[in-house]
Amino acid sequence: MTTQIFSTYSDFLRRDNKRCNGVSPEFAERNQDYQQQNEANTACWNCSHCSDCSDCSRCSDCSDCSRCSDCSDCSGCSVCSGCSGCSDCSGCSGCSDCSGCSGCSDCSGCSVCSGCSGCSDCSGCSGSGCSVCSGCSDCSDCSGCSDCSRCSRCCVCSDCSRCSRCSRCCRCSRCSGCSDCSGCSVCSGCSDCSDCSGCSDCSRCSRCCVCSDCSRCSRCCRCSRCFDCSDCSDCSRCSDVKGDKSGFAVPVLENIHQQVLEAVSRPNALDMSTWHTCETTHCRAGWVVALAGKEGQKLESKTSTLFAAMQIYHKSSPQIKVSPMRFFESNEVAMRDMERCAELEKKAPEK
Repeated sequence: MTTQIFSTYSDFLRRDNKRCNGVSPEFAERNQDYQQQNEANTACWNCSHCSDCSDCSRCSDCSDCSRCSDCSDCSGCSVCSGCSGCSDCSGCSGCSDCSGCSGCSDCSGCSVCSGCSGCSDCSGCSGSGCSVCSGCSDCSDCSGCSDCSRCSRCCVCSDCSRCSRCSRCCRCSRCSGCSDCSGCSVCSGCSDCSDCSGCSDCSRCSRCCVCSDCSRCSRCCRCSRCFDCSDCSDCSRCSDVKGDKSGFAVPVLENIHQQVLEAVSRPNALDMSTWHTCETTHCRAGWVVALAGKEGQKLESKTSTLFAAMQIYHKSSPQIKVSPMRFFESNEVAMRDMERCAELEKKAPEK
């Protein structure tokens, strides 16, 4: 693609041919071969020594990038290689499928990152050494998170361990060793946590709120099915605390994940927008309750659809955990997870 000299960046933005590259007079003076440097670029500004880049647009001040494609609105990136589908990046290197990143360096093999800030020395989006991260989403299989600090607005995380100083997290699962958490919601499988809210299947937690299936907790409120708790309030179906200990019967579904997948795979059988649409159409949680028959319906009527489905899943499949966040996904995302769980169940050893 041709490259022209424009007096200002504003003049470059007003050009007639939007696919044309542009450079400033100062850049052209420093880089006499600016035409050759931008032969493979499209709609880029002041980019130098980039090679084999295609369909990039509105990139500026990038250098030594290679084999990038479909990038847009990137600035100040250097020594990037094999990037694809990046947008709104700044100062990044070696990333792919990222968006909204800034101040990144020495990244390797990152994929589908979103809203990261101030990251350094990351590798494959999993591991340690991250600091001052914010706005991250869809993280999984993180380990050794105790080296992280001041994380916030994390969402849809799983398999985390040794986290500290977290805030405003949501829909986390299988966390352990967390501390100083605040604003967490719909967590599951946590242990040794503190200052959490909206959790389930937790243990040894403190100062929690709206929890369920917890054990050895303290200073909780609005909990259910807890064990060995203290200083709690508004609890129900707990043990070793004052109140009703009779509980509710929770039915067990053999091969629950395969049963649910078979049910939702019928035409028009899955609608994740509501618990129950009709007798033949339910959401994921609704199908769990429906498949449990009268016992499931009785548990649902005395508690809620969400609570009943969580308990039936927990009792029927203690090894394959299903986070309550899964009850609020789209049809497509929910179907993929139900297929995953059913496959894990098939591979599980016989009882």
